[in-house]
Amino acid sequence: MTDSTNFSKNRRHFLGDCGKMASLAILPSLLTFKNLNAAVANNSNIDGYKALVCVFLAGGNDSFNMIAPYSTANHRNYMQARPVVGIPQNELTPIPTNNSSSMSHLGFHPSMGQMGRMYRSGDAAIIANIGTLVRPTTINAYRSKNSLPTGLFSHREQQLSWQTSVADNTAASGWIGRMSELLNDVDTTGADTSLMFSLGGSPRIMTGSNSSGFAISTDGANVLDLYSDTSVRDAYNATLNERYTSLLKQQYTHDYKGIIDKAEFYNNAMAASNDPFGPTAFPNTGLGNQLRQVALTIAAKDSLNAKRQSFIVSQGGYDFHQNLTARQAPLLTELNDALIAFNNAMKTIGMHDNVVSYTASDFGRTVLGNGTGSDHGWGGNSIVMGGAVKGANTYGTYPFNMTDGGSPNIDIGRGRYIPTTSVDQLHADLAHWYGVGNSDISLIVPHESEYGGNLRVGLFD
Repeated sequence: MTDSTNFSKNRRHFLGDCGKMASLAILPSLLTFKNLNAAVANNSNIDGYKALVCVFLAGGNDSFNMIAPYSTANHRNYMQARPVVGIPQNELTPIPTNNSSSMSHLGFHPSMGQMGRMYRSGDAAIIANIGTLVRPTTINAYRSKNSLPTGLFSHREQQLSWQTSVADNTAASGWIGRMSELLNDVDTTGADTSLMFSLGGSPRIMTGSNSSGFAISTDGANVLDLYSDTSVRDAYNATLNERYTSLLKQQYTHDYKGIIDKAEFYNNAMAASNDPFGPTAFPNTGLGNQLRQVALTIAAKDSLNAKRQSFIVSQGGYDFHQNLTARQAPLLTELNDALIAFNNAMKTIGMHDNVVSYTASDFGRTVLGNGTGSDHGWGGNSIVMGGAVKGANTYGTYPFNMTDGGSPNIDIGRGRYIPTTSVDQLHADLAHWYGVGNSDISLIVPHESEYGGNLRVGLFD
């Protein structure tokens, strides 16, 4: 066995261990792919360019209002369960599911009518009743507290479970962080920046065993304002290039200089890349501006030497225990408009088939309202979009009968539904599309064996 093969094998074992451990890095460090070993893993495939975009809806989106039952009988049951917070049938944008029965029709929230039309055109799909699981779970398993996710119904723990794909260990590294480190074994592009970009700090999803995402803003990578002054730059560089006897100081200056170098490299690459989008291509909203920066970064992929890129953007404010209908509508309008603009932008630059985006949230919410709002739940609904996705389909099992007690096999109380599709299944599908080989999926989704070899949603051909 060659040294290169040994390195790749040992690295994959290490990544697998880190999937269930906290990140081992003492200080944050960004991936510099040209300096890492490029040993080839034969079971991975990174031909061409691909990008993943996670759109995180923080707070626990009420996704049974975002995508509600539409057919008359099912909608009647839905309104019986949600007489105050439900959406009237005539306000929903109807969509057929992959089941030909009209009883299976769903409807998008009135603020997301364009998304409903995009679904019908084949550019988007729905994953129904998806959530965090350690293994497929039944009512009896829930009642006996058998292998349940850590911190069910808790914002922080459930956000971490979505981002790590290790629902029983909140200290785990991020699933995209592990995947990016694994695929570095076959990356020979010599990229100068991380392939993982965050537009909201340093989320766990992009934390690997020795890496973290590259934080950017809607204006690019942040560099010290004073750093543009030549004398200040020279003074900083002299300090950062100095050799220290303290390993901690030496590591700190190395990492700090790396951050500055990468920020400058990113900004220079972006400046060298023409903006292919007009000034009105994206809405001037928080999420619209984030996705515009993502689109610009994808458009600059050649200047950034990138064959793989991943992004996380976020939209907050979804924790509606009161005044749900009035407060959710403008957020869903912002979400709809930003996603539509991003989908159109990918078509503009010819990347529609190369980029997959998906929504995630802490958890679903209780179907039974609490008056004017809804409370923390478990399973919910997500949207996946992109040219590679087999769109105009609903994956998973939507709980159409929402009357109290109408779904006894999954309802743990008040319409808190045990997920029938796992976050792990979605991530395994995305990882395989992104280039992870079958034998390495367990490094990205450590609980793969719990699903008996059926760890896929079926989003791709």
